[in-house]
Amino acid sequence: MKSIILSILSLFIGYSAFSQMYLNSSEISSTTNVIGNSYDVHKIRISAVIENSIARTTVTQTIKNTTDHDLEVEFFFPLPANTVIQDFTMMVNGQEIPGKLLKKEEAKNIYESIVRQHRDPALMEFVGYNLFKTSVFPIRVGEERNITVNYSQVVEKKNGSYQYSYPLGTQKFSQRNLKNVEVDVRIKSKDGIKTIFSPTYDVHIDRKSDKDVRITKTMENTIPDQDFKLQWNSSNDDIGTQLISYYPKDSDHGYFLLIASPSMNQRVEVTHKNIVFVIDKSGSMSGQKLAQSKNAMKYVLNHLNEGDKFNIVVYSDYYDVYSNGLISYTEENKLKALEYVESIKDDGGTNINLALKEGLQLFGKKDSESNAYETINNNPNYILFLTDGLPTVGEKNEAKIAANVKEANKYNAHIFCFGVGNDVNSRLLDRISSENGALTEYVKPNESIESVVSSLYTQISSPVMTDISLKFNSMKIQQDYPKPIPDLFKGGQLMLAGQYKVTGKTTLNIMGKVGGKEHAFEFPVEFLDAEHSTGNEYVETFWASKRIGYLINQIDLYGKSDELINELVALSTKHGILTPYTAFLAKENTDFRANQLNIQNASNELDNLNNVQGGAANATRQYKNKLMNSQTFGADEFEELQKDADYDGVGGKGFITGAADKKEEKRILNVSGKTFYKEKDTWIESNISKIEQDKAVVIKKYTKEYFDISNQNSASMNQVLSLKGNVIVNLNGKIYNFQE
Repeated sequence: MKSIILSILSLFIGYSAFSQMYLNSSEISSTTNVIGNSYDVHKIRISAVIENSIARTTVTQTIKNTTDHDLEVEFFFPLPANTVIQDFTMMVNGQEIPGKLLKKEEAKNIYESIVRQHRDPALMEFVGYNLFKTSVFPIRVGEERNITVNYSQVVEKKNGSYQYSYPLGTQKFSQRNLKNVEVDVRIKSKDGIKTIFSPTYDVHIDRKSDKDVRITKTMENTIPDQDFKLQWNSSNDDIGTQLISYYPKDSDHGYFLLIASPSMNQRVEVTHKNIVFVIDKSGSMSGQKLAQSKNAMKYVLNHLNEGDKFNIVVYSDYYDVYSNGLISYTEENKLKALEYVESIKDDGGTNINLALKEGLQLFGKKDSESNAYETINNNPNYILFLTDGLPTVGEKNEAKIAANVKEANKYNAHIFCFGVGNDVNSRLLDRISSENGALTEYVKPNESIESVVSSLYTQISSPVMTDISLKFNSMKIQQDYPKPIPDLFKGGQLMLAGQYKVTGKTTLNIMGKVGGKEHAFEFPVEFLDAEHSTGNEYVETFWASKRIGYLINQIDLYGKSDELINELVALSTKHGILTPYTAFLAKENTDFRANQLNIQNASNELDNLNNVQGGAANATRQYKNKLMNSQTFGADEFEELQKDADYDGVGGKGFITGAADKKEEKRILNVSGKTFYKEKDTWIESNISKIEQDKAVVIKKYTKEYFDISNQNSASMNQVLSLKGNVIVNLNGKIYNFQE
């Protein structure tokens, strides 16, 4: 029977994170002395209930021995030296496996021994940890085992927020894709749970109540390379806020992430709204398109709130308005409107300019004496605009239509656009929505129009605060996104990223309309300095993604400039954020430091923005909109967008493609806030120049010097040392070249 080590690894972010299980099952080859997988992972499930600052976690993995011989298995579970875990148990097929807790010095000897013997650095990030070590048990040929770990731990609060972490990122050392990964976290609190987010994954947040939230994430056939992290705060205020800041060393400015979330309780008044449908009924909408558009309108009409007002404009080469003005939402008025929707027939061309101008006029009127434009009421105004084609009647010039719509929007209406199919002018729709405080959704051929419209409407159906502005007393912020600040809706939250220069405590004022009346909320906040913001490096990356989206949008709508392209390439290179216009950075023959060449390549790719029709045009603009407006910033969200989109002329089917059944070799990795590019067998930190690389201090891996440096590093920085191959990195201001 061959013996292997199954390491259940844990990752800790500061003193407020949790010990978690990661299974890295490996068999040591007798011929190559290299660790390689000897089993398949069918499923990993992480389930946690966090109640009154106590986290009870259960991690289950189903594994199968896929070798032709029996295996003997031993488990490691690293634990930080300053962490106390209660009620720790490990079960295999329902039977508890005895184990022993080793202190960090004894544990360090085991970690280093494995690394030296097998010349595999995967365990380096756990040097300095205690270790829970189990006894040996067998797994027969072809046998499956369900491995379960249970434990409890106190959740500590740091800088005003709670944090939960699970080291999914260590799965990057796996040789095969994981078939299924499920994360299910339930947070219960005696105080209201306000802001909550994951800086690493696009999670689903289900707010059961103000004090009960469920967070879930499911992934199939993947190798996660980001740790699963949650961060949240709690309060009983009507609106909760959380400010997370990061100030890089040797920088003249820092980065912040502001999150605001309204209470779910009944004290928070939902603002009544005015909503106008502007729906294309031209001949090209015949059949399924028009039927689904009708169903989308019916969905919204059936989900309006008491006190809302609405109207309908249908258009082709002419327009038809359902009513002379906005109609109050009542059961009777709803039924009449539903009958009208059912009666709509397709015909004619497409006069976008006229239809939108008419829809905007419904929100107010011009005073005959003062010539001022006055809104019908104090409600926020929304237009849901749907089209499947190009303007064919009336004004056809893209820039003029956008300017006319902006000029006609006297009542601060948010115009949400829906482009149906591949024949729309996606740049025109983006310009209309971007210049009028909203966004565009694109409906692919054969995709459900009703599903896309109803999904967006569900998000905006219950506005709590509108026309929002921010002010930091005695502090100035810059380059903050998104612009303009979107409205705040019940069950949702606002995420704003920006830069700051001055550190210290100040007061945040959030101003806006609540129930149609001006309100202001005041919160104490603090912008941290470099010394106290370690661990928040992801904030800079989040800001960079928003800035990149903004830069692409400016280039798309108003044309290329050297300044915008230079910054786009610089930010994409530094943070490893790939776009359809910088995807070449991930190609094997690309020198990420060849700045001028990369700028020229990006400029060439940006010429694709001249394409305003087709699936590729829609997909690239959908990606841009997600980058600018997404309320999450997990790497998985961007990768899914990249894989799903058909970028003609930008690398074919997606600009990053994933392997179906094996681990894809990546050329770009983000580890501990650092971005690395792979050149042959060497990982190079993105901001290290060729001159610095040539002068780097050479350290042979697995030597005394190598382990001495590891012992001086934080666990976060030791993640860098766990990379396989040569690694060139800046550690505490010194450039090292760690060589195999």
